[in-house]
Amino acid sequence: MFYNTNSNFITADFIAASDQATATGLIEAAGVGVVLTAPEEVFSARVNPGVNRAYLDNTLREDGRLYHATAVSGLAVYRGDQFPERYRGNVFVPEPGANVVAQFQLSEDGAALSAEHTLYDDSTWGQREFLASTDERFRPVDAFNGPDGALYIVDMYRGIIQEQHFLTEELREQIFTRELDRPLGHGRIWRVTHTEGKADRTATTLGDATTAELVAALASNNGWVRDTAQRLLLQPQQQPGAALTDWLKTDNELASVHALWTLAGRNELTRQQVMTAINDAEDARRLQALRAGAQLLTAADLNRLLQRKDLPAVVHLQLAYAMQAQLQDPTIQQQWVQLAAASVDSALMRQALVRAAAGRELALLQALLTADVMEEEEGAEQLLTALVAAGYVELRGPLDSAEPAPAVLLE
Repeated sequence: MFYNTNSNFITADFIAASDQATATGLIEAAGVGVVLTAPEEVFSARVNPGVNRAYLDNTLREDGRLYHATAVSGLAVYRGDQFPERYRGNVFVPEPGANVVAQFQLSEDGAALSAEHTLYDDSTWGQREFLASTDERFRPVDAFNGPDGALYIVDMYRGIIQEQHFLTEELREQIFTRELDRPLGHGRIWRVTHTEGKADRTATTLGDATTAELVAALASNNGWVRDTAQRLLLQPQQQPGAALTDWLKTDNELASVHALWTLAGRNELTRQQVMTAINDAEDARRLQALRAGAQLLTAADLNRLLQRKDLPAVVHLQLAYAMQAQLQDPTIQQQWVQLAAASVDSALMRQALVRAAAGRELALLQALLTADVMEEEEGAEQLLTALVAAGYVELRGPLDSAEPAPAVLLE
């Protein structure tokens, strides 16, 4: 999940929101709210005096351009098919204070992500963002993938963007001196295409598509088309049947993932389909199968999967979350203890283990201590403390700040 604030371009959650939720809120929030883009420098193509507190040190560069992001707006992960393939998965982020749209390239490392700021040579300023305007009234505030595969930018087109209650006198003077309060009511939508991309401007329309056409659209190279087809296939009147399940057997990873979630949304996903997808060689398909259908797996299924050594750590992380529904089974409890001992140095795995242990924290804590499998290291201490804290709340209710849970129970 990608989102941001006005002062950072991209913040990410590496795990699903449903996996973050806990009854206690006491465990470490690993992989949640991770800022990918610090430092948040921005590179415009004009001077930017019309920003709040421009007189403060380090607000503007020596050349008069905005130094750091102050008004970051709605981002888009590019999933279209008009740009060349090298742009797929890049993130485009408007920053109206600097009159730009920035570009970032994502890289994966297991369950984690990193982002690299992509800059372009500029004959005047040295470097600039992906899209940078010399028009001070260019105010991009949102970005979208379009039905034709292009990138769309919403531009509210006005000189002033600062909310009036936080307007400094210096900026107020800028506004009236340079008439930045006019014009109004001239917002625009920009369609951004690439010269190396496809020339066809035809947009796919799916409103009147047949069921077979919607199923076929799940394999489109255009993410907007895939998303729309999946949404329409969830309507009760659609009966895709075997045509949809056939995508689970294809080499097209995107089509199979959309088919998994379409079946899950229609309440038609089966345990066997989930297990077949997990047995696939592609990690993305395995992960999505677990996220979409872990609740369909039996304790025996989980037990077999947790014993497999060929599954990467990122898949075992998702298996850890899936254990919660089956932790009443002694074999799964044993697997939980073994996984904790083997993966305690991973903050993401510790979080998953505590989440999976909800309601059984103290029993699993006792199992860990009895088995004597925890090494003397920081990760082990953090896991044991989190289990104690969560188990305390389970037994005693909300924490009293004067009586910290770990000290009470460990004594």
